[in-house]
Amino acid sequence: LADVLHHAVETVQPRIADLRALSAEYERVKAALRKLQSDPADADAHLAVGTFYALHKGQWTVGLPHLARGSDKELAALAQKEIAHPAEGSEQVAIGDAWWNLGEHHPGPAKAIMQRHAADWYRTAKNSIEGLTLTRINARLADEGNAPPPAPPGPGAKPLAEPDPH
Repeated sequence: LADVLHHAVETVQPRIADLRALSAEYERVKAALRKLQSDPADADAHLAVGTFYALHKGQWTVGLPHLARGSDKELAALAQKEIAHPAEGSEQVAIGDAWWNLGEHHPGPAKAIMQRHAADWYRTAKNSIEGLTLTRINARLADEGNAPPPAPPGPGAKPLAEPDPH
């Protein structure tokens, strides 16, 4: 029993720390959302909102447009490429690779969220790719399948939404 409890504590403590960090980040995001109401072109506010929704929550449809308008040039360029919905398999793999590689440089849940997103792009491209590229993305898909699942939302949790700008 002691081993089970010890394992449970080791499993839960990092998730609690992640949730505390996410809660603190959301306070900054609320300020950024207010800033965007008064200055819709504020690149730093877009970056804060986009990072929170896409990279921390995995809500890509909400986060990508903000990242595309954000102050981080690398993230903005990648988000713009993704928003363009490329049909070519090699372009889809390039977007997946970019998210995968960015994930390698982020600790904690952001890494898993980015690499899951990359895996979505790999699955989209898979039927039009062959050779070494296909072998590489299959290996990454296998790695992604071994990643720990995201923490489920708590009881009564609702998706966060942006305030209505009108």
